Amino acid sequence: MRPLSLSLIYKEARAALEVADIIFNFKEAHFMKYSIPKVQKSLISLVRSLSPADVAKSPEKDFSRKRRCTLSDTVLTIITMAGHSLRKELDDYFLSNSRSLPSVSAFVQQRAKLSLDALPRIFRCFNNRLPFTQTYRGLHLIACDGTDLNIPSIPGDKDSFIPYNSKNGGYSQMHLTALFDLLEKRYLDAEVSPRRKMGENPALCCMVDRNIFKGRTLYIADRGFNCFNTFAHVINAGQFFLIRIKDLTSRNSFCKGISFPDTEEFDIVHTFILARKTIHDDRINTSYKSLQKHQVFDFIAPDDKRTTFIMRLRIVKVKLGDDYEYLITNLPEKKYAMSELKYLYNLRWGIMRISAYGR
Repeated sequence: MRPLSLSLIYKEARAALEVADIIFNFKEAHFMKYSIPKVQKSLISLVRSLSPADVAKSPEKDFSRKRRCTLSDTVLTIITMAGHSLRKELDDYFLSNSRSLPSVSAFVQQRAKLSLDALPRIFRCFNNRLPFTQTYRGLHLIACDGTDLNIPSIPGDKDSFIPYNSKNGGYSQMHLTALFDLLEKRYLDAEVSPRRKMGENPALCCMVDRNIFKGRTLYIADRGFNCFNTFAHVINAGQFFLIRIKDLTSRNSFCKGISFPDTEEFDIVHTFILARKTIHDDRINTSYKSLQKHQVFDFIAPDDKRTTFIMRLRIVKVKLGDDYEYLITNLPEKKYAMSELKYLYNLRWGIMRISAYGR
């Protein structure tokens, strides 16, 4: 048996996630506003309209010869796979269409001709055919979350291999960060990276920068995404965020030193001034935040001592049952009351089905 190719493992994991998103969106679109026949027709029509220039590694030669397993057959077989052996998957697809069966090796050869971006591109095109139109007060409500994914063990890959603490061996994982439209109940975008190079904040920043919506978007996320760089990307894109942050008294809280009301709940506005230099001035000490040279902030270069980035943010303390939670947002206080922020953040739990990917 040939050793597993690291690039192939990454490609297959990425492809599997894109297929899962296509299938999930195929099912969910029906429940929201589209009939099953319409969604099915749209997906099949999209796949059959593909040309080698769209999805092939070498468009000038790949899928150019007439074969039993065409380009559309290859893609539809992958999308309709149900976790069985490859032989059974081919039987189910081709025999249900009264077609002659290709060999397993013939299918594998055809599949290998697909480019790394083939299935992500199909996923994006499929979403474009079924527009995201549902909004809350003009906002697309987009939740972000991540989960770890097990892949075949690759001990030689330091980026994905996690060794056991007590004995030899270990396991390999990748990390998925995804965007989910809470009103449409559909996935919008995703980023995949090796587990040890996991960066949920950089992943979210990439997805914010390529946002497909023309209107306003509200990104809702948990504590793992409370980062000035993430805030800045959303603000720079002219969008909004609502993110849970750590307890204000925690050691690493970026709100440390700010004076807050001694009340059960509060909603205050605070201005943060970000820069790469250190200023020793008690008058602006609570507003000024010095960014370390190694700290990622895409809007100020590591050696830039002149530029500043100003953020005017709301810090909100809310009571949920017997516990208190802290939220940070750039939503305008005159339009969105504290009670509304509670409601919007609670909607975020709709993305928790993403954990099924890691099972």
